Amino acid sequence: MKKRNIILNINKPCSENWATMEQNETGKFCFNCSKNVVDFTNLSDQETIKIITQSTTKICGRLDYSQLNRLMIENQGHIHRSRFYDFFAGLLLIGTTNDTKALDQKNQIEMASHIDAQKKSQNDFIPNDKIFQTDDTLKNIFRGTLIDAGTNEPISFASIIIKGTKTGVTSDINGNFNFIIPDDLLEARYTFRISYIGYETKDYFIKTKDLNTLVKIHMYPNHPIMMGDVQIMEKKK
Repeated sequence: MKKRNIILNINKPCSENWATMEQNETGKFCFNCSKNVVDFTNLSDQETIKIITQSTTKICGRLDYSQLNRLMIENQGHIHRSRFYDFFAGLLLIGTTNDTKALDQKNQIEMASHIDAQKKSQNDFIPNDKIFQTDDTLKNIFRGTLIDAGTNEPISFASIIIKGTKTGVTSDINGNFNFIIPDDLLEARYTFRISYIGYETKDYFIKTKDLNTLVKIHMYPNHPIMMGDVQIMEKKK
C-alpha cells in the first residue's frame, strides 16, 4: 500500500494565551477565534496524521515544534492506537465546532488521566501509598504543586521520586502531590527527581527541616509549542 510523505506546518502562528482558554475534550476552546484548538502534543506521528487527514474541516492545532516542518511517513496500514486516539478521533468526526463544549467535562478529565498515565512508565518506582506508614512519618512530608512555567497550568500525573530510589508518588489532576517519606529513607537533605513526558526532568533539593512546607515547582517544556491552523504538505518522492 502506498505511503505518503507528509510535512505539517503552521504558516500563521496564533498568539492567543493557551492558559486562558476553556478546557474541552480535544484541547481547549478559544473564545477570541470561536474555535477549538486541538492539542496534539502527546500524540504519536501516526495518530496526529490520521486525525488531521481524516478531519472534514480545517484544524487549529497546538503542536510541539518537533512535530512541525519535518517529514512524517503516513502508514496506511494498521497502527497501534492509544485509547486516547479512538476517543479523540470520534470527537472530531462529530465536528470541530463549539458543540463539543457541551460534552461532559467529567468524562474529559477522566480520559485525560488515562492518557497521561499510560504515557509514563509507572513501573519504575514503588508507589508511596503502598508503603507502611507510622505516625512518626507524618511530620516528614514533601508536598506542593507542579505547574507549567509558561502557562501556570497544573501538571497532572507527573512522577516524583527520591533520587536514587524507586520510592515515589504522582501528582494528582490538579498538579498537587503529598509525599510521605518512610522512616528508613530519612536524611538531612533530599533530592527529588520530577519527570513528566514533554518536560525537562527536574531535580529539586530540600532539607528535612523544610519539609511540610507547601512548595510550588515550575516545570519547563522540552520544546517550544506553536498554535494555529495546521497545514498539510505532501512531499513527492
